[in-house]
Amino acid sequence: MAPDDESCLLMLQADSLRKKGSWGHFHELGHRHQFWGIDHDELGEVTVNLYTMYAFDKVLGKGLYNHEAISSRAAVREKIQAYLTSKQTYEDLGKDPFLYLSVFIPIIDEMGWQPIFNLHKDFRAVLTAPPDRHKLEPDNDKRRSAFFIALCRATQKNLTRYLELFRVPVTEALKTEAAKYPEWIPHYFMDPSVSPDTTQHR
Repeated sequence: MAPDDESCLLMLQADSLRKKGSWGHFHELGHRHQFWGIDHDELGEVTVNLYTMYAFDKVLGKGLYNHEAISSRAAVREKIQAYLTSKQTYEDLGKDPFLYLSVFIPIIDEMGWQPIFNLHKDFRAVLTAPPDRHKLEPDNDKRRSAFFIALCRATQKNLTRYLELFRVPVTEALKTEAAKYPEWIPHYFMDPSVSPDTTQHR
């Protein structure tokens, strides 16, 4: 249901939606594209916004930063650095959808959308395989490990150090799989001497 405000106008008039965009509309549509049974529990309100961001960026041409919680590259870097220097835990990260989304934003910002396409191609292959060739993992910790193994494969990068900075639990299986790839850390928020506006997202 949409409230009786500008949301109705955006929903009913495509030209207005294309001009302004609507985080709420794109977000709800995004839920239709998530990989239930593959995403770990903490991602319910996180990966949905990858679709929201993509709609703003590639469909409307408005770039990555279109919500007050992630209003700019600098704001995302500030959010990340505040978390990294705090005593918050992974449990806190998992309860804050925009903070957890900030784990993915530097990847998209520096590598473009192709890693997300690769990730979804991987997941789609799992879900469309015959039942005797795949089994959805009921254990959330194992799903989390499998998800980030898939993300390392999708990016062709070793993300273990990056994930550990966010206090994401990193399993031995993840370390073993990730070791196949070169280590990656996004330079624009790890190095304070680098301006947040010196790189452009693809």
